[in-house]
Amino acid sequence: MKFDFVPLWVSLRLGLLVTILAFLTMTPLAWYTVRKDTPLRRFLESLLVIPLSLPPTVLGFYILLCWSPRFFPGKALGAMGFSLPFTFLGLVVACTIAHGPHMYQSLRTSFARIEGDLWNASLLLGKGPVETFFRIVLPLSRRGIISGVLTTFLHTLGDFGLVLMIGGSIPAETRTISIALYEQVEKMNYAVAHRYAAVLIGISFLGVYVLSKLQKES
Repeated sequence: MKFDFVPLWVSLRLGLLVTILAFLTMTPLAWYTVRKDTPLRRFLESLLVIPLSLPPTVLGFYILLCWSPRFFPGKALGAMGFSLPFTFLGLVVACTIAHGPHMYQSLRTSFARIEGDLWNASLLLGKGPVETFFRIVLPLSRRGIISGVLTTFLHTLGDFGLVLMIGGSIPAETRTISIALYEQVEKMNYAVAHRYAAVLIGISFLGVYVLSKLQKES
């Protein structure tokens, strides 16, 4: 059997979209939890980190329940004509919930290292909060951003339990490279399984190498 590149493309597209969505959603949340010390902050922080401590199948099970017509989110989505289970869009949303916390932790750690005097000095010079954030905070958090991007992407790329639970194995839609690898092992097509595994190992090695370089430079 020849190597099928479609599952790899599905995985790369999924990882890219999840990473972008995680960055857009976790950046303001990370900045808020760094700047504010309120009960809401502590609750929000706990809520964001919970997915990291749950087995992927447990998280996937409750996401599926939440999206079912029996509960309000599922009813609301159905009324708007959306059906997330066993769709690529559902995978993107579920993986963002599961792996977005990796982005959050990296961004929060970087934001916390920025001295408040820099922020205050910029405001005193007449720069607005938004301009200060984009011109000072984000550039100074470059390493944390890269670390969050790589960590989120690699965890999404290698996800198996959550992806199988939420998306199943629909060809060219939700069958990722990790699921394709599992299916080839089940069929005892070890030659193809080795190729899928080699691709995952190669991408993971590059990601870990870059992360180690960032840690040495910090």
